[in-house]
Amino acid sequence: YLRNLDGSIAQRVGPSYSADSVTGLPANSHYNKMFSYTSLISVNPGDYYLALYQTPKNGVTSLAGSTFNPNPIKVTVINSPIQPDKFENNDSLLIASNFTNPFVNDSLHISTDSSNIHNGKDVDYYKLILKGGYTYSVDLSVFDAAYNTDGKKYNLSSSILYYSTNSGVSWSTGYTNKLQNKININGADTMYIFVAPKYIGLSGTYLLNIDIKRTCIAPSQPSITVVNSVNNICEGSALILNSSSSTGNQWYLNGTLIPNAIYASDTVKVAGNYSVNVNNGICSSLPSKSYLVVINPIPVIPIITRDTANYLVSSSLKNVWYKDGVALSDSSQRIKYNPPGQFTAKSVQNGCISALSSPYYMVTDVINISKDEFIKLAPNPFINQLNFDFVLKGYQRLNIEVFDIATGSKKASMQNLTPGMPINLSQLSGGTYIIKVSSNDGKINYQFKMIKL
Repeated sequence: YLRNLDGSIAQRVGPSYSADSVTGLPANSHYNKMFSYTSLISVNPGDYYLALYQTPKNGVTSLAGSTFNPNPIKVTVINSPIQPDKFENNDSLLIASNFTNPFVNDSLHISTDSSNIHNGKDVDYYKLILKGGYTYSVDLSVFDAAYNTDGKKYNLSSSILYYSTNSGVSWSTGYTNKLQNKININGADTMYIFVAPKYIGLSGTYLLNIDIKRTCIAPSQPSITVVNSVNNICEGSALILNSSSSTGNQWYLNGTLIPNAIYASDTVKVAGNYSVNVNNGICSSLPSKSYLVVINPIPVIPIITRDTANYLVSSSLKNVWYKDGVALSDSSQRIKYNPPGQFTAKSVQNGCISALSSPYYMVTDVINISKDEFIKLAPNPFINQLNFDFVLKGYQRLNIEVFDIATGSKKASMQNLTPGMPINLSQLSGGTYIIKVSSNDGKINYQFKMIKL
C-alpha cells in the first residue's frame, strides 16, 4: 500500500502474492525471494510511505516484519517525464519549426496540437514564410492552464509568446494569452513566433493558435498610349497600342479577351474599344481606360473630267494631284491644267488616300492663228467623236487626215469639212494620233496631237 504520511491509505499498489497457494508460508518461517510488479500510480506527486502487508492463514492482515530492511519505507512520487512534442527540436531561431500549411480561400488556421514545454529548459520557436504579393492580417493566441477558452485542458500553468516580423532582428513585447491587435504585414516576410514558460522551470502542455487572412496586392491600373496620340487609321493599316506596364498584360477588345495578346504592345487592325489589365501572377489590376480605335475606309478612286472653262475637275473634294507623275501643291477639287501634260489624282478623306486615278491627257487642242482666227479640235482626249471648229479668213472648208503616231500610217481622211462639224473616229483603237488639218490650196497646214481613250 501507499500510505499518506498521516497513515491513511492513499492507494493499493501491486497484486497480492501467495507464497504457497495451498498451505501458505509455514509458521516461524521467512520468505527470502525477490518479487516484482508494475503498477500505475494514480496519486498526486508528493511524499508517501510504501508498506508491505502480510495476512496469516485465517488471520488478520498486518504490517510484515523484516529482518534486514525497514518496512514501511518513505518514497517520493513524481510526475512522469513529458516526452518532447512533434515540433522538437525547435529550441532556437536557427532550428525553428517551419509551418508549411497551405492557404485555403486566402485564409490559414494553424493549431499546434500536442505542443508542450517538456522540461524546465525547453522553449519553442516557430517559423512562417509569407510570400510576396499579399497583405496579411495575423492573429496569435496561446492556450495554457491559465487561459483555455477553447474548452480543452492544458497543464502548463502559464506561458508567454513573442513574435518577430523582421526575421528575428527585433521582437514584440510578451503576451500571456491573446494579442491585443492583429499584426499587419505588407508583402513577403519571414515571421517567427517564440513560446516559453512564463516562469523558469515550468513544464506542461499548451496550444498555439495562428489565424491569418491575406489580400492580394493588385498591380497599378495601366494606361494606354499611342505614338502621336492617333486613334484612327486607314483600312488595311495597323495601329500599335502601348501599355504602361512592361509585363503581365492582357488586352481586350470591347471587353472580350484577345487570345495571345499578352505583351506590352498590341498591333491592332480592327475598330473598337481596347483596354488592358495587368496580372502579377496572383491577381489582376483594374482595367485601363478604354482606347477607341477608328478604321477609316479607303476613298473611292477619283474620276477626272474637264469643265467648260477648261479646268480639270476631280470627283473627290480633296485630292493629291500629279502632273507627269510629280505631285502638285494644289489639293483642291478643280485645278488649271496649264501647261498641258498627263494628269492623275488620288482622293484624300480622313487621312486616307485612294489608289491613283486613270490618267487624263491634256494637250494643245486650239491653234490660234491670229487674235480673230483659230482652228480647234475638242475634246482632247476624246472617246469616239471630235468637234471640229475654225475661223479663218477666206476659208469655209478644210480637210483632215489622221495618222497613227506609233507607225505613221494613215488611219482616216475627210474632205471639205465646215466649222462645227462632228468628226466620228469610233473605228480607231485607243492611242495617240496626229491629226493634220489643211486647205485645198495648201496654204493652211497644221497638226494636232490627239489622244483617243
